[in-house]
Amino acid sequence: MIERTIGLEDLLSGLDYEAGAELEIAISGLSSDSRLIKEGWLFVAVTGVDCDGYDYIEDAVRNGAGAIITERAQPGVKVGQIIVRDARKALARVSENFYHRPGEKLTLIGITGTNGKTTSAYLIESILKEAGFKVGVIGTVNYRYGNTVKKASHTTPPPEELSGLLGEMVDNGVTHCVMELSSHALKQKRADALRFKSALFTNLTPEHFDYHDSMEDYFESKAVLFTELLDKDGCGVINEDDLRGQVLKAMTERADSYGMGSSDIHPDSFAISADGIEAEIKTPESSLKIESTLVGDYNLMNIMGAVGVARSLDIDEEDIEAGVKTLRGVPGRVERILPEDASGGVCAYVDYAHTSDALFHVISALRPLASGRLITVFGCGGDRDREKRPEMGRVATKGSNITILTSDNPRSEDPFSIIAEIEAGLEHVASFEGSDIPDGPAYTVVPNRGEAIERAVEIARAGDIVLIAGKGHEDYQLVAGKTLKFDDRVVLSQALTRAVKRTGSI
Repeated sequence: MIERTIGLEDLLSGLDYEAGAELEIAISGLSSDSRLIKEGWLFVAVTGVDCDGYDYIEDAVRNGAGAIITERAQPGVKVGQIIVRDARKALARVSENFYHRPGEKLTLIGITGTNGKTTSAYLIESILKEAGFKVGVIGTVNYRYGNTVKKASHTTPPPEELSGLLGEMVDNGVTHCVMELSSHALKQKRADALRFKSALFTNLTPEHFDYHDSMEDYFESKAVLFTELLDKDGCGVINEDDLRGQVLKAMTERADSYGMGSSDIHPDSFAISADGIEAEIKTPESSLKIESTLVGDYNLMNIMGAVGVARSLDIDEEDIEAGVKTLRGVPGRVERILPEDASGGVCAYVDYAHTSDALFHVISALRPLASGRLITVFGCGGDRDREKRPEMGRVATKGSNITILTSDNPRSEDPFSIIAEIEAGLEHVASFEGSDIPDGPAYTVVPNRGEAIERAVEIARAGDIVLIAGKGHEDYQLVAGKTLKFDDRVVLSQALTRAVKRTGSI
């Protein structure tokens, strides 16, 4: 956290509150985590998923809190209490105030949706850089600006961390910030004090039902970006091919649509191959010639969304075209992995797809590119939405010749139990073991993820495509309370290299 001090009264600017504290005191930091509180800091007691910050007020005071913000007063507390109606909204506001409202000094671009957020962020970043702007990105892969890259704690960090990052960006000359906004973050009001100049909606498919009560709740959380956080002069960019996108467009005061049909932004012609995408994209004003190394029809959609955002920010067409062309790939998103000696006829990819819709789209993109078989390795995360497991199994085996079921991030769950729930969607798919490998569709189970990747490479032959799905850019595996070092890209490259040394080709 940047060291600074601000008066409590100034910190509360813009809030409706009832003061039970001396407002002339100085505050030198803030947090909603009592364990992080230091002498002279402000503690904001918010209700979390698993615990209530109200229960940790005394801990925060013992750690040196100079004042607290809470929704209900607690008797006997030795420091002043500020009572607010909504502690989460208050946390977002005081975080912005503490860092001198950096969000107001940046052009903010927000991206939400189930799939495509990260690729869209990379595309928009590349376009903005081509246009000469200094760009920061807050998203799933990392937080970055200039030469600074930070490991991402969340897709969208908590307000005190988020505003701190925005403050750093302003101090380092950043003009535009591209931000991925998860449904968790929007529901928890982490970005509530920010206003976005452009907002992109990619799609909505079933996900996060371990957190959201229903699909409607999931949608309503996403919609907040357009109904509450979009600047009065801002513009929404919405995927009209998505049914929820059509609903969202009707809810948004100013929005452009994109899609494969007659939307505001649509392809007049396109060609998709193993080498990438070529397209002529029509907008209300003109036509853009697009060349990209990204693969798949869903990436054509991501490109059109990025075009829409660029248009809403008045970026020149030449810069849009150049920005799309300049982006050579996105970490862990249909990322081609090569052995040390890149030879032979097997292509291998790593992708972050961890929902049935994302898995369907990446399989649909890669299957036509294989002259041989598509071999897919995937698992499902533990302590997360269990309903998607059999559906992901069905999608994988329907689109792949060979499917290898394995562990993802099992967390506290038994990996074998997770795999058994995936298998529930494979009623009419043959299983195999050993060296008797059918041409498919068929599946086998290899619980150890490293061994599963090795197995996929071992059985691959010329013309095949190997897809390792689910973890993408992640460089760890969460197993039984431990964080283990594990990167699909590294493990796959090593397996490919061993295969080259063993057979002379891959």
